[in-house]
Amino acid sequence: LYFIKTLDKSSLMYAVITGLVMAVLSQYEIRIAYIVSWIIIFYLLYDIAINRVSIVRKSAIIIVVLSILGLSNIYWILPTFAGGQSAASGIFYSGLFGESYYSLRQAIVNFHPFWTGDKPSASMVQPIPMRFFLVPILAFIPLVFKRTDKRIFFFAVLVLLGIFLTKQSAQPFAGAYRWLYLHFPGFNAFREPSKFYLIINLSYSVLAGHGVNMLNSWINVRFKTKYIGEIFVFVVVVILLWNAYALISHRMPLTKSKTIPKEYIEFKNHLLSQSTFYRTMGVPRVYRYSFFNTTHPAFNASLVTTKLWDKPDFPVYDMINLFQYPHLNWLFDIAGIKYIYLPYDIEKEMFDYVDDRGEMIRGYGKDRDKIENVLDNLKWLSNKKQFGNIITYENRDFLPHIYTTSSIAVVK
Repeated sequence: LYFIKTLDKSSLMYAVITGLVMAVLSQYEIRIAYIVSWIIIFYLLYDIAINRVSIVRKSAIIIVVLSILGLSNIYWILPTFAGGQSAASGIFYSGLFGESYYSLRQAIVNFHPFWTGDKPSASMVQPIPMRFFLVPILAFIPLVFKRTDKRIFFFAVLVLLGIFLTKQSAQPFAGAYRWLYLHFPGFNAFREPSKFYLIINLSYSVLAGHGVNMLNSWINVRFKTKYIGEIFVFVVVVILLWNAYALISHRMPLTKSKTIPKEYIEFKNHLLSQSTFYRTMGVPRVYRYSFFNTTHPAFNASLVTTKLWDKPDFPVYDMINLFQYPHLNWLFDIAGIKYIYLPYDIEKEMFDYVDDRGEMIRGYGKDRDKIENVLDNLKWLSNKKQFGNIITYENRDFLPHIYTTSSIAVVK
């Protein structure tokens, strides 16, 4: 919206400010900046098409905005593309996800399929609450009564584009998203369509805002009093803020303050007391409170099963069989892994546990006791320690970055 003001003023200063805002946005989420860049390009072309004035100056403005955006990201763009597909694989080649979850109806009402009201569900499509239909209805009003407004028309087209992309592989044109993912530059960074809700939210904020204002004006004229219109606006605002209740009441997990368990503080201090380079490995993965730095990097045991040995058929979280893999100790030695540890699963998201109702909840780390028993029986692991509920094992034969060997080492 600030870019619209920038074009209206044809101001270079506004263009620089817009570019700086975009640069800051890109450091947080480059995919959002990518979407916003296309929106302002579309608006520029639309503005030039309907007004046909100051074309050169307006084109110069968008060049300034996109140049600032590009220069602020040059530090990762050049090495990423210079490294080829392997360097960009983590960003652009993740594979599509969610084609069976998103639908046209969810896109129209701006509802994420996993939203439960206070936190996302684990890949379980949720029913759409009726209050989510209010915004599309309000947004439809200016399309009927102010359809000649040029900006209303632009945001009407924009919301249709947002809905089309957010529905992903749902009908109509079910194959369009996959085609864009495979062929349109930069689109393969969007393995699922949730980022395109931004387009819908931006468009609805303009269209629904106009709709509320038009209804408020009509009510004031119809009933010859402003109070009924103000009550209507208040009711609309309350309904729209309903989703914010989970945020205000701290029901959302991300809004709850948490204290790092003392076990992780003690383990961190133990690692920091040693200046030698080595790695640590969390089993089945590094926990959210685990410490690591450049001297003591950490990685997931589950990563070993799929990346280091390139065995796609190996169960990702099968920790029992992982530690029975032949020559595992040699692989850990040359990888510089000194400590292997079982995390304290305080959030109950790794291992199996019994909930308050006595039901067994299965975690992807499976049975912690069985994994501990396997680690106990590995002869190349020693010096078992406990930092509270964290269990650590030491691999005394880990190797530094540079080492010599008295035997022949073969690398394939």
